[in-house]
Amino acid sequence: MLLATDRQAVALFRVYVTLAAALISAAVAGAIKANWAVDIWINVGVGLSASGLALACWYCIVAIKTAKVGMPGKGAEFWQWARRDDISEDVALDAYLTQALFAQDTNIEVNRRSSNCLRMAKRLGVGSVALGGIVILIGLSGFASTAWEALSRLL
Repeated sequence: MLLATDRQAVALFRVYVTLAAALISAAVAGAIKANWAVDIWINVGVGLSASGLALACWYCIVAIKTAKVGMPGKGAEFWQWARRDDISEDVALDAYLTQALFAQDTNIEVNRRSSNCLRMAKRLGVGSVALGGIVILIGLSGFASTAWEALSRLL
């Protein structure tokens, strides 16, 4: 499960970084030659999309972050301890199960954190591009320019 999450996070990270870099370049280029009555909405939409993708990249990095996981089995020192004459079979079994339960809880927590971060990265990626597109469409429809003119008259 952890390997699948890591692979998905790395793949999303590559896509998001590429898109964010292209959108940032477009926003900077658009800001330099902006017609502030119309182009500002395009720049705002592109900037929103790029910001959301940058935040999604951060969540991908958190999902990929190295964490300690419990591996099945025990080391030689555990078995040497369990073989001692003063350690009964019940005590050794209890110690084994206690360590296994702790490892299992650790693995579940690492998996939960990674899955939540990956889910958030997916939502931010799609949501930020959709929100940016909506802002651009509102700006291009002319509604935004008439709303801007109305607001300017009020002020």
